[in-house]
Amino acid sequence: MSEWEGDLPTARTRDLEGIAAPADHDALETQPGLLNVLDGTATSIREHLEGALSAAGAHGGSRDLEVLALVHRIQAARRVLGEAEAIATRWLGLSATIAKTGVLPDGSTYEVRRGQTRKAWDHDQVKHDVRAAVLKRAGVAGDLVDPNTGEMVDVQGLLTWVQEVAGSTAPRLGNLRALGLDPDDYCETFPGLWNVTVTPPAEDLTVCE
Repeated sequence: MSEWEGDLPTARTRDLEGIAAPADHDALETQPGLLNVLDGTATSIREHLEGALSAAGAHGGSRDLEVLALVHRIQAARRVLGEAEAIATRWLGLSATIAKTGVLPDGSTYEVRRGQTRKAWDHDQVKHDVRAAVLKRAGVAGDLVDPNTGEMVDVQGLLTWVQEVAGSTAPRLGNLRALGLDPDDYCETFPGLWNVTVTPPAEDLTVCE
């Protein structure tokens, strides 16, 4: 069997309502070492990947399935790691002892926060208020006059026509806020998943003379 092949369990769908496993202090102590092995393995795979692909190509297709197996196993590993990240992140979010913002030993800053899930959008009201906000920002108070015909132009109607072509999907939250509109005014909002954002320390740009 090729060293690129082998069994790798895929991530299980797990209820993240709580962690019922008994405390395993040995497992806690081994996590840093396992992460070091993971970092080293991932870095090694990336560093040697292009050379390995060139070697596979030199075999005229006889090693193609090994490359497919490589991609498959990387995808499976990502699913397992994604589940591990989700479980640990939720634990951090629910922890009463960890500060939700702070600095890691390497100087990186972190933030643990909970997102929001928005459902049941009032699309008609969103579109109406977006049209009004856009026209107000453009300094258009009402209908415009067509200089060629002298007839009134229904600007609101034209914008409605444009919006309806795109259908009704959840609006872009940043665009709503940019127009001074609060997304929560148009939908039902529920607590979402926890997430952790880590920002590496800024590079030292000091010039040494």
